[in-house]
Amino acid sequence: MKTVIYKGLYNTLLILTNRFNIRLLSRYKILIGIALLVLLSSCHKEKEEKEKEPPVTCYLVGPS
Repeated sequence: MKTVIYKGLYNTLLILTNRFNIRLLSRYKILIGIALLVLLSSCHKEKEEKEKEPPVTCYLVGPS
C-alpha cells in the first residue's frame, strides 16, 4: 500500500517539477524516489527468500 501511495506522489511531483522549476519540489521528488527504492528493494529481498530454490548444478561432459 505504501508503494502505491509513494508512486502516485512521485509521479505527481515529477509532472510538477518538469513544468515548474522549484527546488523544494525537486528535493521532495528525490526523497520520495529514494524511499521508493528502499521499499522496493526490501520487498524484493523478501520474495527471494520465499522463492529460494536449490541451485542448479551443471556438469561438463568430457569428450568420449
